[in-house]
Amino acid sequence: MLRDKKWLAVVRRKLPCVVCLQSPCDAAHIRIGFIGIGIKPDDDKVLPLCRKHHSEQHSTGEKTFWKKLRIDPLDLSERIYNQPSSKAALIIKQEWFKNK
Repeated sequence: MLRDKKWLAVVRRKLPCVVCLQSPCDAAHIRIGFIGIGIKPDDDKVLPLCRKHHSEQHSTGEKTFWKKLRIDPLDLSERIYNQPSSKAALIIKQEWFKNK
Protein backbone atom coordinates (compact mmCIF):
# COMPACT_ATOMS: atom_id res chain seq x y z
CA MET A 1 0.00 0.00 0.00
CA LEU A 2 1.36 3.36 -1.03
CA ARG A 3 0.66 6.05 1.55
CA ASP A 4 1.82 9.57 0.70
CA LYS A 5 0.66 12.20 3.20
CA LYS A 6 2.60 14.96 1.45
CA TRP A 7 0.84 14.27 -1.87
CA LEU A 8 -2.58 14.17 -0.19
CA ALA A 9 -1.86 17.56 1.40
CA VAL A 10 -0.97 19.00 -2.04
CA VAL A 11 -4.20 17.60 -3.51
CA ARG A 12 -6.32 19.04 -0.68
CA ARG A 13 -4.68 22.45 -0.40
CA LYS A 14 -3.23 23.38 -3.76
CA LEU A 15 -5.17 21.71 -6.56
CA PRO A 16 -8.54 22.66 -8.04
CA CYS A 17 -11.53 20.37 -8.32
CA VAL A 18 -11.34 18.44 -11.61
CA VAL A 19 -15.06 19.14 -12.18
CA CYS A 20 -15.49 22.85 -11.34
CA LEU A 21 -11.94 24.14 -10.65
CA GLN A 22 -12.94 25.30 -7.15
CA SER A 23 -10.80 24.90 -4.03
CA PRO A 24 -10.31 23.59 -1.37
CA CYS A 25 -10.74 19.94 -2.27
CA ASP A 26 -10.96 16.48 -0.84
CA ALA A 27 -8.50 13.86 -2.03
CA ALA A 28 -10.96 11.47 -3.68
CA HIS A 29 -9.51 7.95 -3.91
CA ILE A 30 -10.29 6.14 -7.15
CA ARG A 31 -11.62 2.67 -6.56
CA ILE A 32 -12.27 1.69 -10.18
CA GLY A 33 -10.30 -1.47 -10.88
CA PHE A 34 -9.29 -1.76 -7.21
CA ILE A 35 -9.82 -5.05 -5.44
CA GLY A 36 -10.11 -4.84 -1.71
CA ILE A 37 -13.29 -4.12 0.22
CA GLY A 38 -12.82 -1.71 3.09
CA ILE A 39 -9.26 -0.85 2.07
CA LYS A 40 -8.39 2.51 0.53
CA PRO A 41 -6.56 2.43 -2.79
CA ASP A 42 -3.01 3.76 -2.93
CA ASP A 43 -2.57 7.50 -2.44
CA ASP A 44 -1.30 7.96 -5.98
CA LYS A 45 -4.83 7.06 -7.14
CA VAL A 46 -6.54 10.26 -5.98
CA LEU A 47 -8.03 13.28 -7.71
CA PRO A 48 -9.05 16.59 -6.18
CA LEU A 49 -12.81 17.01 -5.85
CA CYS A 50 -14.58 19.81 -4.00
CA ARG A 51 -16.90 18.57 -1.26
CA LYS A 52 -19.98 18.88 -3.50
CA HIS A 53 -18.51 16.79 -6.31
CA HIS A 54 -16.91 14.29 -3.92
CA SER A 55 -20.35 13.67 -2.41
CA GLU A 56 -21.81 13.37 -5.92
CA GLN A 57 -19.10 10.86 -6.86
CA HIS A 58 -20.12 8.66 -3.93
CA SER A 59 -23.89 9.01 -4.40
CA THR A 60 -23.84 8.52 -8.19
CA GLY A 61 -21.31 5.73 -8.21
CA GLU A 62 -17.78 6.10 -9.46
CA LYS A 63 -18.10 4.61 -12.94
CA THR A 64 -21.20 6.67 -13.74
CA PHE A 65 -19.69 9.85 -12.29
CA TRP A 66 -16.46 9.69 -14.32
CA LYS A 67 -18.17 8.47 -17.49
CA LYS A 68 -20.58 11.41 -17.41
CA LEU A 69 -17.61 13.78 -17.16
CA ARG A 70 -15.65 11.96 -19.91
CA ILE A 71 -12.65 11.72 -17.57
CA ASP A 72 -10.43 8.67 -17.21
CA PRO A 73 -9.66 9.05 -13.50
CA LEU A 74 -6.81 6.55 -13.41
CA ASP A 75 -5.07 8.20 -16.36
CA LEU A 76 -5.49 11.69 -14.92
CA SER A 77 -4.32 10.67 -11.44
CA GLU A 78 -1.24 9.06 -12.99
CA ARG A 79 -0.45 12.22 -14.97
CA ILE A 80 -0.63 14.54 -11.95
CA TYR A 81 0.92 12.33 -9.26
CA ASN A 82 4.07 13.86 -7.78
CA GLN A 83 4.07 16.78 -10.19
CA PRO A 84 4.78 20.21 -8.73
CA SER A 85 1.43 21.70 -7.72
CA SER A 86 1.56 24.34 -10.47
CA LYS A 87 2.08 21.70 -13.17
CA ALA A 88 -0.57 19.37 -11.72
CA ALA A 89 -3.05 22.27 -11.61
CA LEU A 90 -2.26 23.08 -15.25
CA ILE A 91 -2.89 19.46 -16.28
CA ILE A 92 -6.23 19.52 -14.44
CA LYS A 93 -7.24 22.80 -16.12
CA GLN A 94 -6.29 21.43 -19.55
CA GLU A 95 -8.43 18.34 -18.89
CA TRP A 96 -11.30 20.58 -17.74
CA PHE A 97 -11.18 22.69 -20.93
CA LYS A 98 -10.86 19.59 -23.11
CA ASN A 99 -14.09 18.20 -21.69
CA LYS A 100 -16.15 21.39 -21.90
